[in-house]
Amino acid sequence: MRLLAASCLALLAALPGPAHANVAAWEIRERLITEGTWNFTATALDASGQAKCRETWIFRDNRTSSIVSGDQQTEHSWNIEVSRDGLVWLVVTTLSASGGADCLGNVADPADLPRPQQRIALQFFDEGHSRTAALTCRAPDAVRGPDGKPAHVWRPGACWGVIESAAIPAENRIDPSQWRIVVPNDAAGS
Repeated sequence: MRLLAASCLALLAALPGPAHANVAAWEIRERLITEGTWNFTATALDASGQAKCRETWIFRDNRTSSIVSGDQQTEHSWNIEVSRDGLVWLVVTTLSASGGADCLGNVADPADLPRPQQRIALQFFDEGHSRTAALTCRAPDAVRGPDGKPAHVWRPGACWGVIESAAIPAENRIDPSQWRIVVPNDAAGS
């Protein structure tokens, strides 16, 4: 049990926690709209070490968005929600697709559209203050910390990419291949 608790604590410390409790949903919506165009880069790498997928995400002020991925363009409705525990959620419904394969080779079937709502956890860098880059993730596991308070565990593989404002110069962009959950050495021996 001590090993499990130590491992959970190590994972909690490995990635930034939900530091957005004081950030309102409207602030995140405004940032997405103000920046307008965002670059998505997958953390999955091909054999040459390059990202397997790159997309362009465009957010508009009428809460619609477009994603250009490979030869496919999809149209969406979207919103931002901030949960009571501070998690920032991008809530997306895919409405239509242009045909063609996305960056992973998948083709959307028009019969499957619109798709059910999808919730993507956005884990912003700089504790949500700059809001020009965020990890895209599945929901974290909810656990109770040693103090009895609720906490989140971001497991390896929970985050599959990074979105960054297209205004960020290429030389300053985040290399998602460098993002790894690191468990401190002493956690294994506890």
